[in-house]
Amino acid sequence: MRLLQVLRAAPPRWGLARHKFMQMQLQDGYEFPPEFRQEGMRIWNREFPLLMAFDGPDEFDRYLANQVDPYFVFAHIDGHLVAWSMSYLRGGERWFVLVVGADFKSQGYGKVLMERMLTRDTPLNGWVIMDDDHLKSNGEYYLSPIPWYRRIGFLLTDEIDDLGGFRAQRVTG
Repeated sequence: MRLLQVLRAAPPRWGLARHKFMQMQLQDGYEFPPEFRQEGMRIWNREFPLLMAFDGPDEFDRYLANQVDPYFVFAHIDGHLVAWSMSYLRGGERWFVLVVGADFKSQGYGKVLMERMLTRDTPLNGWVIMDDDHLKSNGEYYLSPIPWYRRIGFLLTDEIDDLGGFRAQRVTG
């Protein structure tokens, strides 16, 4: 795992916001570091619909282990994971996952991670949930990120699939 760069970031809205500005560090590599696994699963379970939640660390580890040729980018502040992304090989194409903690959305973290992923792998493909009617673990509704992907230049394909109770549209960037 290597440290890529340090960026100035607006302070988050949670307990780490003791300074006017905080340092966001990006790390990348071919493994999900043990020190980030618990937080990585927690962010996933909080930000995606309940139907996508992992039951525990073992299930999360199996999910990660089943990805072919994974590559990760992590954003952390003072050693606390705030967002992560992964690209992986499936069917001869590169696919991605992107997860940003609620306290860090709309602050550029997702865009920074996606730009970093795209410097390595182009094109990247993903399935994006289309509907806003799925509950998250906090009782709020999951909001489809399709408008965000459009804003950052991803193309929405005509491919729509039912992925275990979710209507998802394929995006590529």
